Amino acid sequence: MSGTTTSFRGYEGMPPLPGTHCTDDAAEFRRPVRRALDGSLSAPAVERRDVRRRVLWTETLKALPAEIRAL
Repeated sequence: MSGTTTSFRGYEGMPPLPGTHCTDDAAEFRRPVRRALDGSLSAPAVERRDVRRRVLWTETLKALPAEIRAL
């Protein structure tokens, strides 16, 4: 997956996911996109369920109740 810093806005606090390329340089952005399209970019060995879980509201907001109570 490739994207720019704008397209990944909101995910700054998350650790980078394997196979994710974030850049604002046009040449660096095109390189993995081309590799994905021509089939030469291998899929990362990541459990997709874990990746999806990390971006769910229930996961990203899980600390919110404790933070609110601390106020």
